[in-house]
Amino acid sequence: MRNLYWLIVAVVLATITHIATLLFVPGFVFERNLRLLTADIPSNTFFILPKDAQHKVFPEYPAATVFGLCRFNLSSGTVSLNANLPDTFWTLTIYTRSGKSIYTVNDQQSGTNTFSLKVVMAPTILDLFSAKDDTDDPVESSGWKVQSSDRHGFALFWVPSIDPAMRENLVETLSKSTCTKTAS
Repeated sequence: MRNLYWLIVAVVLATITHIATLLFVPGFVFERNLRLLTADIPSNTFFILPKDAQHKVFPEYPAATVFGLCRFNLSSGTVSLNANLPDTFWTLTIYTRSGKSIYTVNDQQSGTNTFSLKVVMAPTILDLFSAKDDTDDPVESSGWKVQSSDRHGFALFWVPSIDPAMRENLVETLSKSTCTKTAS
C-alpha cells in the first residue's frame, strides 16, 4: 500500500511538471530568443529579420519566409505601426514581452495592405472613470488601435513564401513599413 501511495504521488508530480512545461516554457523561449535577437535594435524601430536570425527564432518556417519586427516601448507614449505589406497572404501579430498574443490581423481581415495601427497602454481603472471622448483621431475612431497592458512588446509581420526568388521582392515591400513613437 505504501508503494502505491508513492507511485500515485510520482504520477501526479510528473503530470504537473509536464503541464507546467507545456504552458510556460514556449513563452519563455520565445521571449528569450526575441530579446537576444533585438538586443542591439532600438525600441520603436521596424526591421526585417535576416535569414540566419530568422532561422534561430523560427526554425520550422521555410527560408524564403519574411518576418518584420517592431520591438515597441509604450513608456513614453503611443507607438504607431504604418504597415506596407505585399499583395499576398500575411499576418500581423502583436505580443506582450512574455509572448502572449494580444492582437492578430491578416490580409483577409484587414481588407488592405497599407494601414496605420496605434499601440497604446490599456487604461487603468482610474482612466476609465475619467475617460474623455477621443473620436477626433481618425485612426482611433476607425478602430485601428490596440491596447496593451504591458509597456513592452513585439509586433511581428509574417509573410510566408516557399519560393526563394520571391523573398527579395517581399523584403523590399515590407521594408517600407515603419514603427515610430507618436504624440499621445
